[in-house]
Amino acid sequence: MELERFIISRDGDYELDENSLASIFSRDYDEIPQTDILYTNILEEEDIYIPTSIFSNNISCFQAIVKYLKDYKKLKFSEIAFLTNRDQRSIWNTYNQAKKAYINVEESRILLPLSTIKNRKISVLGSVVKYLKARNISTKDIAFILGRHYQTIFTAYRRVKLANE
Repeated sequence: MELERFIISRDGDYELDENSLASIFSRDYDEIPQTDILYTNILEEEDIYIPTSIFSNNISCFQAIVKYLKDYKKLKFSEIAFLTNRDQRSIWNTYNQAKKAYINVEESRILLPLSTIKNRKISVLGSVVKYLKARNISTKDIAFILGRHYQTIFTAYRRVKLANE
């Protein structure tokens, strides 16, 4: 779903007080002059879910997520940057590094909400592991799901716990 965001033009015709804004937004879309309002599409705050099957490759978790969002969800770099709380240039660079890799997008029993990786204080792998551990999945099973070594998952989770202290 998409949400329309309104930006009032700065031509001085409107005083931006609560009453004028309320009257603008209470009208139907057809009644609002196109010259006064600029519509921009942004994603609604509903979460996007990522299948865990994309992680069992030789690319990083973040590269797999960016590639999935760009190639399969058909999102723009700016939208991916907004959803992941990252810079748009970082998204472009990450996608460029991952675009030759193949990700296995198949139906998964476990879906990861994209909002879990928004916290920049924890690594993407750490955020994924933290989410899966909160669902009472063992470290061994997480290593199998993500296609990583057991010790890598153990270390990522230990670092998450240390960051939360």
